Amino acid sequence: MENDSKKSYLAKIPSWVLALIIFVLSIIIAFVLEYVQFPGTSVVEIIELVFYVVFIPIACFVISKAHPKSLWYTPFICNPVAGLGTVFHPLAWTTLEEYLFWVFSLALSIFGSYIGAKVGQRKLKQA
Repeated sequence: MENDSKKSYLAKIPSWVLALIIFVLSIIIAFVLEYVQFPGTSVVEIIELVFYVVFIPIACFVISKAHPKSLWYTPFICNPVAGLGTVFHPLAWTTLEEYLFWVFSLALSIFGSYIGAKVGQRKLKQA
């Protein structure tokens, strides 16, 4: 039996719960950025860039590091806007630039999950 006191705080929370927390944040950010108008569009673009290209892949990395078996579903739950938008492209985005942004965001999430799972598996083997 594994010692629970050595587990990190994130390892104690199921991966699907962590992914759903990021899911909810992602949906909230998407709606807020869609309907709230800032004086300059560059502010919205920077917030989107930081959240979807930096924060979500890092969250996928951390979740997959704590739960290596969650590699297969974490990026798709954490990044629903990119996942659904990539599938339903004609309904969601009209320009190639928008489409490539979301595909790149999803690819980074998958890559972050993959690297996190590899690091997590290595830690499990060492323990």
